[in-house]
Amino acid sequence: AQQGNFTLSPPDYEANKHYFLSQYFRDNYNKALSNIPIISSNVNVTRIEVWVTNRTNSTTNSRDVLAFMDLGENKPYNRNLVQGGAGFSALPAGFQGPGFTQQSNSLLRNLPAAVRQTNSNAVVSYFAATGGNDNYAKLTYARKLTDKEFTLHPQLGYISLNYPLNNDEVLAVAYQYTVNGVQYQVGEFSTDVPVDPATPKVLYVKLLKNSLLKTNLPTWKLMMKNIYSLGAFQISPNNFKLTISRLDEKSGIAKPIMDEGLHTKSKLWIQLLGLDNLDAQNDKKPDGYFDYLEGITIDSQNGRIMFPVLEPFGSDLAKQFDPGEQALIKRYVYQPIYDSTKTIAQQFFPQLNRYVLRGTYSSQGGSEYQLNATNIPQGSVIATAGSIKLVEGT
Repeated sequence: AQQGNFTLSPPDYEANKHYFLSQYFRDNYNKALSNIPIISSNVNVTRIEVWVTNRTNSTTNSRDVLAFMDLGENKPYNRNLVQGGAGFSALPAGFQGPGFTQQSNSLLRNLPAAVRQTNSNAVVSYFAATGGNDNYAKLTYARKLTDKEFTLHPQLGYISLNYPLNNDEVLAVAYQYTVNGVQYQVGEFSTDVPVDPATPKVLYVKLLKNSLLKTNLPTWKLMMKNIYSLGAFQISPNNFKLTISRLDEKSGIAKPIMDEGLHTKSKLWIQLLGLDNLDAQNDKKPDGYFDYLEGITIDSQNGRIMFPVLEPFGSDLAKQFDPGEQALIKRYVYQPIYDSTKTIAQQFFPQLNRYVLRGTYSSQGGSEYQLNATNIPQGSVIATAGSIKLVEGT
C-alpha cells in the first residue's frame, strides 16, 4: 500500500463539485446527520438527470434547457413574480404533469406560454425588471452527464461531480424522489418533453449553478463547502489518522485542544468541528479519533473527507459557544469562507485562517499505484529496486 500525508486549511474545500439539489436538502443536512452513523432522512432520490454547459460540441444526449433558480423552492428568491410559502408544498416540487399536483410555488403557473419555445426571447422580457438572468440560465444544446460522471447521494439530496465546473459553466438538474411513499418531481426529464424539430422546445429544469457567481444569490448556498480532497484514491481504513489543530496567536504553536469557553474548554478541535462524535464501537462517546464512517465522514474511493455539518468552521462552530461569548466567536469562527469566495476569505481574513487539518493515509494495497496526476510525460516516473533503476517495459 502507498503511504501519504496531507495538510489542509479551511478554504481548501472542493469548490464547484458538490451541490445540493435544493435549499430543502441544505436546510435538513445537519438534522439528517445529527444521529450518525444513522442517516435520519426519509427522502430517497430515485431518478436524476444532470445538465451542464456543452463544451464538447457533441449533439448526442443534448437538449435545450431553461433552468430556473426558484423552481421547486417553497421560499422563492424572486418574490415579485413567484409566490411561495403557505398553501404550497414545503417539499421541493416543480413539475406539471399527470399525478404530480404538488407545486412548491407559482413559477410554472405564471410563465408565459412563449417561454417554452427555444427561439423565443419571452423569458428575457418576463424577468427583465426583477433581476434579469440572475433568475434563470438558458442553455442551447446542454450536455446530459452520464451516470459515471457524477455520484448521487439519494438520502442527503446532493450530487458530487467527478470534475469541477469552470466558473462560467452552468449546472442544472431534474429529479424525482419519494418521501414516505409519496413521489415528487422537480424539473422535466428529457422523456417528459419529446424532441420536436418543427418547433424546438426547452426543458424546464432546476438551476444549481449559473454562469456568473454571485454570493448574495441562493445558488451560492447550494454549493457545498464542507468536503475536502486528500489528493489520493482508494483510502484504506487501516492507518488512517486525522488531527485538527489551531495555530495559537501568541506562540504560533498548533494546539489540538481548545483552552477557552464555557462549553468548549478542554475539548479537542476534531470534536468541536464534528468529526469525532463516536468511539470505536460507534457509541456516542468522543474518543479523540476521527470517526471513519464510509459515505458520511469519508469517501474512501475518491479520497474525500466530509464534515457532517454544513459550515464546520463557521456557524456550526459558533453554536458551540455560549451566547455571551461574542469575543470568542469573533476570534475563532471563520465565517467568511462560507459567505464570500475563497480568494476574499483568504486575502481579507488571514487572522481567522489558523486551522490546520493534518493526517496520514495508506491507500489500499494492490498491483497498481495511483500517481494522483494527469498528463504525465513519458520517462518522468522513475522506479528503483534498492539502488537499481528499473527500465520501463523490462
